[in-house]
Amino acid sequence: MASSLVTGIEAAQAMVCDAALVMTTDQPLVESSSLRKLIDSFNLGHRIVASSYDDVVGVPAIFGSENFDSLMKLRGDEGAGRWLRARKEEVTQIRIDSASVDIDTQADIDRLQSSDLAT
Repeated sequence: MASSLVTGIEAAQAMVCDAALVMTTDQPLVESSSLRKLIDSFNLGHRIVASSYDDVVGVPAIFGSENFDSLMKLRGDEGAGRWLRARKEEVTQIRIDSASVDIDTQADIDRLQSSDLAT
């Protein structure tokens, strides 16, 4: 996980971005309207804005560029979630329940397809 995150942050730094929106590809129910809520909440006073769901603070999230160096120190299977939880007091949390659906296995896919969530 860390290597993908670091690659994305490096790209954001190369483009001299003020922030990076980080999300995973295994949260299929996150809609653009949810991402817009994160973006709309990000400003000079809120430089880390993250999703909250099921008592978790995690991605999708937006990180101000002043956080890039710290994020680039992540290694192995460390992701942005642990980094966010370590800085919970600095994080503006936006409730996005759809981010709780995470597809990692065939059983997760089967469960999603047989639920009302897939429609």
